[in-house]
Amino acid sequence: MSCGLSQSFFFSSQQVQLLPPLEYPLVNRLYKSHYKPGKLSGSNSAYVLRHPEKGNIVACVKLNLYPEYWFLSSLLVLPPYRRLGLAGLLLKGALSQLPSHHPVYCFAQPQLAPIYLAQGFTLVADDFLPADLRARIGKYRRKQSLHAFVRPVDNKSH
Repeated sequence: MSCGLSQSFFFSSQQVQLLPPLEYPLVNRLYKSHYKPGKLSGSNSAYVLRHPEKGNIVACVKLNLYPEYWFLSSLLVLPPYRRLGLAGLLLKGALSQLPSHHPVYCFAQPQLAPIYLAQGFTLVADDFLPADLRARIGKYRRKQSLHAFVRPVDNKSH
């Protein structure tokens, strides 16, 4: 399946946008079709990457702010746009726009580790996770293999 990009077109992290809550239903439809656990609510921030020519959303990620950290989840790149580096661009653009200086945690399948490591995340042992995330990853690991990652505050300029 072709992603319909012209030869002269490039995606960039500057195209990553904070999604207004009124547009959350657009992303929720994508999650429903491609990633069942993902769903946006009023407590989330969502960042999207749109196709530069067509304007449709091709990638999205969810961020929740907790008192001491951000939690990144539900990173989705639509199937025709995978393996083009868009996950990394989306992460770079979203992380550069975060309005506070807290570490960012996420969980990811082992095969996705290079995407997160390239954006300044490091593997973190469960013992060093906030207590609520430690409990959450334990529950998630009953169904799938996951690594925990953290992007420290001092890594904002990566």
